[in-house]
Amino acid sequence: MLRPARHARTVLSRLRTGEAGYSLIELLLVMSMMVVVLGAVLSLADVAQRSTPKDLERAHAIRDAQVGLDRMTRELRQTHTVVAYSDYTIEVKAWVGGQERQITYDCSDPQPSETGYNRCIRKEIASTASYPVISRILNGPSSSTPSPVFTYTTNASGQITYVKATVEASAKGDLKQGFTHRVALHDGFYMRNRDG
Repeated sequence: MLRPARHARTVLSRLRTGEAGYSLIELLLVMSMMVVVLGAVLSLADVAQRSTPKDLERAHAIRDAQVGLDRMTRELRQTHTVVAYSDYTIEVKAWVGGQERQITYDCSDPQPSETGYNRCIRKEIASTASYPVISRILNGPSSSTPSPVFTYTTNASGQITYVKATVEASAKGDLKQGFTHRVALHDGFYMRNRDG
């Protein structure tokens, strides 16, 4: 009979000289677990890659609408006289570049290349030129759910004191199968430069 200390040394020497390693079952188990983990990681990457064009087009649509709305309200802040107004148009006299100009912003013009959209056009009375400021909005009079672009706050004497501009842009932008929701952008201005 071997003593316990000697027995432990014998077992350890056998383990050192033996063929230690992983069994085939352990290797197959680890490989199948790796396949599951890599499959999950790659499926997340695939989802992210498919949604990237939608996200980029949404960002472009919002940026285009923001730039147009900002340009429109920045110029309308120079207004000193409101000539005519409605839910979708505003005609004003404003100081632009040190000169008085009569300007109209019309957001009821149908988009010529796409049905269901309107566009906001800037017209100047002194010239025949007009150009789109915002090329695609959803809240025009021909929309399925029309809502006003311009809303007005008046004082007790009926003079306009504040104009709020709201533009609803489609989140899908140019894509046929992009996001389906609308993005509403708001801006406004007080009539600080008005005469009298």
